[in-house]
Amino acid sequence: MQLRVGRLRPDWHDAGMKRRAQLFALAVLAPVLATGACGGPSVADGTATAKQVRASTARTYWKIRNSLPGPLDVAHGQGAFQKCRKTAGAVAYNIEDYLYPLQSKTTMKQLLAEVKTTVAPQGWKLAPLALPPDTQADPVNEKLHAWIAHQNGLTIQLTLHERAGKEPAGGYLGVFGACKKYGRAQKGLLAKYADGRDTYKPSKTSRDPIPTGFPSYPA
Repeated sequence: MQLRVGRLRPDWHDAGMKRRAQLFALAVLAPVLATGACGGPSVADGTATAKQVRASTARTYWKIRNSLPGPLDVAHGQGAFQKCRKTAGAVAYNIEDYLYPLQSKTTMKQLLAEVKTTVAPQGWKLAPLALPPDTQADPVNEKLHAWIAHQNGLTIQLTLHERAGKEPAGGYLGVFGACKKYGRAQKGLLAKYADGRDTYKPSKTSRDPIPTGFPSYPA
């Protein structure tokens, strides 16, 4: 199961947000994640571990997202437990968000420089990542470029559009957790996130809320 942009943001309504829905999510481009410890914990223990993993990944997402310079569209990340593509029987917790500059003249190089400058002091050294040709939905007008960094068992990936038109550059920020096994809780987790998602959006009481339910936004 992969995160699909069109399903993650049902409230997209303006022109800029519609552009986002036309592109696949970072999970489609996700690298092979590090494999965590496996085992067969009980449902209760596996669920407790899942809560810890989600909270850790969420804190990293919010630290990066809230430190990015503006003006950007309001944060609205989507998170889910997903099967690891190349690690049989393992699951990772992934969060994705779309970075949409509110200044129409923002270029890809400008956005990239801003993100790199912001995350480098946090220990993230973004390096270019080659993308397979079949991930390029529109290589002429919206060629995709990606950068990746690893730290403390987490991976972040930035995928930006090199746009030929007048619309500002934008793209996906993905925070990927390590592949792990959650024992007897794993099947239930995957079932709950088959359609539902965790929502990461600032509220009136918190700039960096962490979900509590599994998931926080049912389909």
